[in-house]
Amino acid sequence: MKDLRLSTYCLVLVSLFLADNTKSQVNNFIKIDAQIRNFGFDVGAGLYKTNDFDNLGIAYGIRLGPINHPKEIPVINAGLPGSSSFKLNKTNYTWALRPFVQKTIYFSKRKSRFQVACSLDYGASVNAAYYWPVYIWLYQGRAPFDGYANVQYNPSIHDPNLIGGSSSFTRGFKEGDLIWGVGCFTALTVEWGSYRSLKNSLSLGISNDIFMSKIPLLHNESLNRFNFPALFVNFAVGFEKD
Repeated sequence: MKDLRLSTYCLVLVSLFLADNTKSQVNNFIKIDAQIRNFGFDVGAGLYKTNDFDNLGIAYGIRLGPINHPKEIPVINAGLPGSSSFKLNKTNYTWALRPFVQKTIYFSKRKSRFQVACSLDYGASVNAAYYWPVYIWLYQGRAPFDGYANVQYNPSIHDPNLIGGSSSFTRGFKEGDLIWGVGCFTALTVEWGSYRSLKNSLSLGISNDIFMSKIPLLHNESLNRFNFPALFVNFAVGFEKD
């Protein structure tokens, strides 16, 4: 009986040691990042997991940013007093929410503050693009009064010479609609930091977002697209999560 108790006690100690040892090998980091890409940007955050016993990592996060068209042309109507900028033929704003999962293969890992890590990242996202109409300030010079009317932009009937700028960015937000899509990305990343519990990273990569239908950014439907390839630069700051 005494031997059985001793064996059970030893087994519990070994189990606790292995559990603590495994926990110490897993590193959880929360990262906040900013990403500049073709005709747009994203901001995001995520949980990044690595360990001490292999060269792999995984991350789960979310990013948010606008979708723009390469043919958007910002102009200012100098002929009207107090004019602000607006974009010719841009009829809808579009922002996309991108929950993503990412995997990492490390070529070298950072084991002290004097080292730099290099890795290959790749991942996929589910994209929800919400678009809503652009409103403008349309000049109306009717006697005895003149001024601006806040109207939904329609390039077919609105003379650019009478447009005094875009209205509020959130005007018409409730009139929007949602388009779903998917995305994929890959990047080369370097990572450095002053301490092991804090890290900075810089990534250079390519991405592609594909949506179920064309994003109606411009008035000319033939110019709109459902496929958005991009080059991007991503800078992230991370700190260790207990």
